[in-house]
Amino acid sequence: MHIRLKPFVISLILFFTFQSSSQAQHAKPNTGVISWMSFEDAVALNDKAPKKIFIDVYTAWCGWCKKMDASTFKDTAVVKYIADNYYAVKLDAETRDTILFRDKIFVYKPEFKANELAVSLLNGKWAIPVLW
Repeated sequence: MHIRLKPFVISLILFFTFQSSSQAQHAKPNTGVISWMSFEDAVALNDKAPKKIFIDVYTAWCGWCKKMDASTFKDTAVVKYIADNYYAVKLDAETRDTILFRDKIFVYKPEFKANELAVSLLNGKWAIPVLW
C-alpha cells in the first residue's frame, strides 16, 4: 500500500506545483473551499461551457479521503487551481444513487459494493481515493 501511495503523492505535488494563476471561478468566495457539484451538474455545465471535469472518487470509510478533505482540498492554491481549470465532482464510489451520463444509466452493483460509474472510472481496480 505504501509503495502505491508514493506515485500518487508525487503526482499531487507536481500537479499543484505547476498551477495556473488565473482567477478562481468556482470556489466559494472567501471560504477557501472547493465548490463540489454532482456528476450530472458538471456534465451539464460542460455542455454549455467546456471545461475538464475533476472527479474525487471517495468512500465514507476512507481515511486518506478524509485527510485530503481536511487539508489538500482546503489549500488555497489547490482550491484556486481546481476552480480555474475544472468542474469539481465528489463521487462516493459506494453511492446507491442512479447516475445518468448521456444515454447510460449507472447503478449500484452489490457484487462490486460500488456504483458502476466508480467501477468504470477505476477500471475495476479498487483503490481509494482516486482523482480522475
